[in-house]
Amino acid sequence: MDVKYLGTGHAYEAPNSNCECDTCDAQRASGDPRDRRTNTSLAIKGVGEDYLLIDVGDFKMQQGGLRSFLEREEGESIAKGLTLLLTHSHPDHVGGIGEFDSVVRGGNSIPTYAHELCFGRLEEMDFGFLFKFGGVLERQPLRMNETYRFGEFDVRPFKVDHRSPIAPGAVGFVIDSVSEGKRLVYTGDFATMEDPSVVTRDNKPINLLIAEANWFNQLDGRKDHMSFQELLPYIGRWNPDRLQLVHQGADDELTSEDDASLVFKKRAVNPLLDRVPRTHREWEGAVRKVFLKDSSLKRYLSQEDIITYDGLTVGV
Repeated sequence: MDVKYLGTGHAYEAPNSNCECDTCDAQRASGDPRDRRTNTSLAIKGVGEDYLLIDVGDFKMQQGGLRSFLEREEGESIAKGLTLLLTHSHPDHVGGIGEFDSVVRGGNSIPTYAHELCFGRLEEMDFGFLFKFGGVLERQPLRMNETYRFGEFDVRPFKVDHRSPIAPGAVGFVIDSVSEGKRLVYTGDFATMEDPSVVTRDNKPINLLIAEANWFNQLDGRKDHMSFQELLPYIGRWNPDRLQLVHQGADDELTSEDDASLVFKKRAVNPLLDRVPRTHREWEGAVRKVFLKDSSLKRYLSQEDIITYDGLTVGV
């Protein structure tokens, strides 16, 4: 199976056009297209015509919208083999779902799987019509730790805690390609997990772990997202063959050049390195410096693209 990163950023575009912090300034000045990030969203393609689309943030930021994505991949036929998976109900993960109303036609309703609490929030956000009139999307509530078969994919959702109770029913996914014997794990947005062992309960190795690292260091007073620093014990426990990080942004961690009065930014509790990474290149270098110091993590140094970017495609 192949993974295409439609977006790799946090809740806002990066750099944020309304922000003059050190990180956004560095991203604007870098000239590196990898520093232009939109809402995190993944498209996973199987050997045949089966597709999984995980989360639908603001597609208007993502290279021409949902219709452009469908036609760019496989023409209109992609909708026939498409299953939509939602990790949680925050706007940067479901805000583009309304575009399906203008794309899906001819009775080809798309199976849509999410926690029941996520569907409840979609109703509150006035997206309930997508599941009623004309059946654009087919509502399928998920049961935790139960395996679902979608074409050649076996998908098992697991519970994560992300800004509860503001994001009730947040989930991650264990995804197996039945034909290839490969496994991918995607954490979605999370701050902690009640039982991390559910991810590896069957002892099957993880070929690729895609994990949130919203900021680099653990921050003082922030318990709603995962940092790279706090992710390290999960990496050690799950022991994936390969690792890729998503959901980087600019809104939360103060750098040495920032004005301390920026109320939306926080200081690191016990920083891993002296300097906070700001750009894609700096993030990649900083992560590798940390791995170099830990003998159990050095094997990831031979891997390309630990830090992902919009438009990147990788095979599992």
